[in-house]
Amino acid sequence: ILDPRLATARYGGFLRASLPPFWATTDPAVARDALRRLAAQATAVEDAQHRIDVPRLVADRARIVAVGSSSEQLQAEQQRSLDAIEQQLEVASRLDEARNILLAKMQSTVIGLEGLVARLAEVLALSATAGGIDTAHGQISDLNGELDGLRSGLAETEEISRKALGPQQSPPATA
Repeated sequence: ILDPRLATARYGGFLRASLPPFWATTDPAVARDALRRLAAQATAVEDAQHRIDVPRLVADRARIVAVGSSSEQLQAEQQRSLDAIEQQLEVASRLDEARNILLAKMQSTVIGLEGLVARLAEVLALSATAGGIDTAHGQISDLNGELDGLRSGLAETEEISRKALGPQQSPPATA
């Protein structure tokens, strides 16, 4: 959480004690870097997608099917070509799905973080008023659950992109 009031306000200790253990940072750049890594993974998936010329593969498949042959040897070669085309089309489909999942998870994470910022601002405002600490505790518990969900979503998104890209293209871990 990047709000300095957690460190400076008199109620900051109460709020910090109510939150679950999480990766703490006071540097907004660190939080942005986590989302940038996900964006880089989405870009890597898109780059891999661009290496597969789907329209050409579809045209090649149609041409091979249309040619036909009475020769067993030619039929076997055509079948190998068709199998290779189908494998490439399946890879293209998996990459497309991985990209869409990455983008959707990034979007939901950003929207979720924006919502948490708004709710935390509300909790901080309520806790600054008389008696606000009692009502803030329940709201902080709700925020705990949402934050855990966002964390899980980010971890799941990184795992999806690692599977799509393969282990050799996984992003480096940050401290």
